[in-house]
Parts: sequence; structure tokens; C-alpha cells
Amino acid sequence: MASILDLARMHDSGDLAGGVSEIASVPGVDSTMVTAVRTAAGQLRLIAWRINDAGPVTRLGDSGETAGAASDIDIAKGARFVVACRDGSGHVKLISWDVDDTGAFITRAGDSGNQAGGATQIRIVALSDNRFVVACRIAEGNVRLITWRLNDDGSLARLADSANAGDTVAEIALCGLSEERAVTAVRTQNGNLKLIVWEVSANGELARLGDSGDAGGPATLIRAVVTEAGMVLTSIRDGAGNLQVMSWEVTEDGSVNALQDSGHQAAGIEDNALVALPDGIVSAVRIAENNLKLIAWSVDQAGTITRRGDSAAQAGTSSHIQLLAGPDVAGANGHSVSLVTAVRTDAGNLKLITWGPPLVRLHFKILSAPTVDTALMLSSMQDVYANAGISVVLASTENLNLPLLNDLDIGVCTLGNTTVEQQQLFANRNDVQTNEVAVYFVRSTNPPFNGCAAHPDARPAAVVAQGATQWTLGHEVGHVLGLLHVDDSDRLMTGGGTANITNLPPALIPIEQSTMIGSALTIPL
Repeated sequence: MASILDLARMHDSGDLAGGVSEIASVPGVDSTMVTAVRTAAGQLRLIAWRINDAGPVTRLGDSGETAGAASDIDIAKGARFVVACRDGSGHVKLISWDVDDTGAFITRAGDSGNQAGGATQIRIVALSDNRFVVACRIAEGNVRLITWRLNDDGSLARLADSANAGDTVAEIALCGLSEERAVTAVRTQNGNLKLIVWEVSANGELARLGDSGDAGGPATLIRAVVTEAGMVLTSIRDGAGNLQVMSWEVTEDGSVNALQDSGHQAAGIEDNALVALPDGIVSAVRIAENNLKLIAWSVDQAGTITRRGDSAAQAGTSSHIQLLAGPDVAGANGHSVSLVTAVRTDAGNLKLITWGPPLVRLHFKILSAPTVDTALMLSSMQDVYANAGISVVLASTENLNLPLLNDLDIGVCTLGNTTVEQQQLFANRNDVQTNEVAVYFVRSTNPPFNGCAAHPDARPAAVVAQGATQWTLGHEVGHVLGLLHVDDSDRLMTGGGTANITNLPPALIPIEQSTMIGSALTIPL
């Protein structure tokens, strides 16, 4: 099952798409997704993609030049794919599309004609296979919701609208709570975030039920999602320019109560996207250096939001970020894609990036068996690393007969400094790839330590002595992945010795998870 901690970059689509100025994305069927983009020429184009289980992205087909000029593009999927946009005349238009099973043929099925007036900030959500809600900012500046029915022939019929029940707004986000309710998260005239709950009847009539008042505070870059439990989560750029995630309760009568927020757990952002997964939510943000970063958050039943880790610097620069849950379908090799980001690159082109479970592959090289069984060391390491979302796999075990290196001279044992004996030992890398870690079990080290993670460049490795504890393996590999000692006996990386850990199992904190994820040795599963 996909997890918020599946933050290892797998693959991307390369240069399979051209320049874009807007992006909207939606999952397709099986392992496909569809992007609706505004091309460099200002035209609407749909592109279908295959997300392969090992991460590569294949372009399947596109809609060509059948849609015309468009802006303020959004897309939703019901019985058909439906794009809501601002057409060349400035009016709201919905267009329905059929995508064949191969994704090679994308055909325009029908549209809404001239049933709606001018608007911007257009958002769409499917409440059912044939019922859609559009939220938009009309000329007077108010948010207006319009309900639509998708007909069997692909045409779209306007059902009803919210008239003047919406506030004056500058930004709009939209999500569906159920087939009968939708939520708009808006930036009001005074610059604050406000959530508004709308009831949608079977015939499309809209009624405003309640709102959050001014509980949201100053906000821009507003995004909103709904969890499986029905909790609404918003992510915004707050008044200080920082990412802020907030949880909200929507009651039976439509009232909205603020629950918790993420406080000071994130820094400044320039772009923002959000997706809900079974174990929490993930933000995809453009930070000050224009780099894309994914941030994982857990959310408990009370709405408490805890940062669990992030993707570090794996993705490069990007903008116009879209974030989707991946197909999460494991192939024969066990690989799966948990998340997909669709972004605009520095060159202005569309690129899809796939993300999956991170993995560390170990190879045991045994000169002397440790007192604590290697199987216990491995399982203890796996338990601790799993809390940081990182899997650990033992790829091979080899017994080495090297009596002159069994009591190993490790010198000062600092990263980048290795002795002649360490260099000799670490040359034994049968079956070990450059992005995998070799662990050498020796009788003792000189000076006497439980382990040492100093290794030569391009030979990632660690030594574990015979008298090591069950936590030494995970501790030393943590150093290989870039972690430093800390003055905290509750944590795996304590500098006081793993025999003196006071909290079992010991912890890895989010900033350590980020460092590990960013290591070249933490590879996608």
C-alpha cells in the first residue's frame, strides 16, 4: 500500500512533452493518468500517460488541436474525462473526452456550449459519474458554484448555480466531500483562508450550509483535499510566506471547525500541491531555490499534523506543480509507484516524475560472526528504518577468510579517513553495486569500537565488531547514509553508544529521514 513516506524518486517522462503554461492532472484507468495542459501556443491539449510499475513514464497519445484556446484549466474524471476551462472568449466551458484503453486515442465527446458566462479561477470536481461541480470567480469577484450533468452523448447540461451566495474571493480550491457535498477553500477579500460547505441536491440545486469564518488566517496558494475519514486538509502559504497545513472538521449540519495546524514545521514556499493517502497527506512544494520538494505529514484522529520527512533535493527546479497518488500496482519485481508529480521545468516543458518506496540494499561480508546474531541485527535495523519509511534488504551474504584483517585497524574512524587495512578489506565487494552498502563483520577494531562507518570514496561500507549490539548495524549504516552523532540517548544515532539507548526501538527524526532519503544509497524499491 502506498505511503506518505514513499519519497524516493524513481523515473520521469524526460522530454516527451513540449512547453506548457498550465497543468491539470487526474488518474486514468489501471496505470494511466491524463494531463490537461495549456500549450505554449495557448491551446488546450490532453495527454495520456502510462505509469509503469518500475517508475518509467510512457506517453501514449494526445488530443491534438481539437480543443482551441483555453486558460484556467482543470480536469476531473467521471464516466468520461471532463475539462473545465476559460475559452478564447473568456467564458466557462466544459469539454468531455473519451480515452481508449490504450491511451493512444483521445476523442472530444461533447461540450457545454454557451451555457456559462465569463469567469476565472475555474475548478472542477466529479461528485459522481455524471454529476460535476465547477467553482469559479465571476466578474464581480464572487465565488460561484455551477452544477453540471454529463449526458450519455458527451454533452453537458447546466443544472443550477449558487447565485450570490459566495463571498468575494481572490483564490479558489475545490474538493468533494460526498455525492451531496462540496467544499470550497477560498482567499477572501481580506486575504484570509475560508472554507465554505455546499450541499448539492440530486437535481443539482446548491445551498450554502456553513463556513469557517476567519479561523484560517492570511493565506495564498490555497489547496484542499479530503481524507478517507472525511477530514478536510488545507495547505497554504501563510502571511510569513511559509507552508502551513491545517485540519478541519465538517459537522453533519455543515459547520466547519478548525482542528490543528502544522505550526513552524515548514519553511517558505513559492508553489504548492497536496494529496491525501491512507496514512496521511503529502505536500509538493517549490521552495525558495525553485526546487521541488515533497513533504510527508501524518494526521491523527484529532487532526494533529506531524511532519514525518521529505524528499530532500532529488527533483530539481520546477513550477506549476500537480501531485497525484500513483497507481500503487506492484509488478513482478515488486516495484510500485506511489506518487506522481506533474511539473513545469525550467525550460517551460511538462515533465512527470514518479516516486516510490525507498530502499537500502546491504551485503554482509563475515570474517567473524557477531555475538548478536546478524538476523537480529538486520530485523532491528529494519524496524527502525521502517518508521522513517525506508526498507532494508539483505542482498547477499559472503564468508571471508582474511585473518590479517579480522582485528581491523580503523585509525581515527572519521568519515573520509581510512587506514590501509580498511582499504584492503573494503576492496572485497563481490556482487555489491556502487549504490549498495557492504557491511564487514570482524572480530574487533583497533581502537576498540562496536563499529565504524569510515570508508573510501565510491566504496560505501561499514564495519561491525563481534561485541556489537543489535542496534549497531542500523547506527553504522545511518552514518554511511549521511547521519551524524546526536546527544540524545533515545535516538539511533546517539553518540553515547548503542548499548546505552534508553528508548526502544530508538528513533530516527524527520530531518534524519530527509538526509537518508537524499543519499545516493537510498534507491527506489
